Amino acid sequence: MRTWIQREPANAAFGALSLLALAGCRGNTPAQTTEKALPAGPQTVEVVKVVELPLDVTLSLPGELTPYQTVALYSRVTGFVKTIAVDRGSRVRAGQPIAALEAPELVAQKAETQSKLQSAQAQLAAVRSKAEATASTTRS
Repeated sequence: MRTWIQREPANAAFGALSLLALAGCRGNTPAQTTEKALPAGPQTVEVVKVVELPLDVTLSLPGELTPYQTVALYSRVTGFVKTIAVDRGSRVRAGQPIAALEAPELVAQKAETQSKLQSAQAQLAAVRSKAEATASTTRS
């Protein structure tokens, strides 16, 4: 009894497929022709003149824009953004400045380095003058 219950859906599916196959294999019968006789001569076609008019309807639809290319930007130094030279979505070229940064640490470091340079130049001038004085006294 158990095998009959398990095979019943399979037998029903096989029977349905067999009926469909037999229905598809029946003989070819000539199709009924409902075609009208074509009139002899050229057909007439309705022609309309195209006119340009402004659109009267504003249509707002949700959408998402995706760029062709995305680029991650990183600065070489840390600092604050002073100015931004381009807008979002603008085309830029390689090497074109996009933003100017202001780094107070770098400004302070530059001032310190310049003061060290001036001090070193003053020491160099003092050593040169001393060397010239020594050279002039030894010649005389």
